[in-house]
Amino acid sequence: MRISATGRMKTDRHISRLRRQRGFSLVEILVVLALAAMVAGIVVINAPPGRSDIRRTAERLAARLDFAAQDAVTKGALIGMRLGENGYSFYRYERGEWKEDVAPILNAENFATEFSVAVMREAAAKKNEPEVRRSDDRRREDEKIIRPDLRFLPTGETTPVTVVFQDRREIWRVTLDGAGHVDVRDEDGA
Repeated sequence: MRISATGRMKTDRHISRLRRQRGFSLVEILVVLALAAMVAGIVVINAPPGRSDIRRTAERLAARLDFAAQDAVTKGALIGMRLGENGYSFYRYERGEWKEDVAPILNAENFATEFSVAVMREAAAKKNEPEVRRSDDRRREDEKIIRPDLRFLPTGETTPVTVVFQDRREIWRVTLDGAGHVDVRDEDGA
């Protein structure tokens, strides 16, 4: 017979029973799984909600406005943007004419139809902007003339605009000021 450190005697039968119990019982595994499921449920319930489509659209527009303002300054380029209730597209002024911008981040996008979009431009700034036109002798009849609504100048100045996205639950406002600063805000929707 063997004697343990505590002074108890262990029989061979007791030692063989201990050697057989090396794994977990089914009950122990089920209890652990049940606890893990309860914790996961609590985390999912208390987790913040994911971003809505309207918020992602507002943030994507803000990021592209910010990028266009920075790109105009860093590259010394004149960048234009057509912006309406249905979507937007970017243009670059090169060799006396507006051309569609091919930068991947400044590609055109259409807004989803699930929410309404309101575009508000500051009339005073729009009135003072120079209008770039091609001479009549170079213009072909089948050629489409591009006139951007917003302009991003190499000096950092931009055409001020406010875009409001609204659905039944949320209202998001994207504001671009005349200095190229972009602001995105969530407003309480009724």
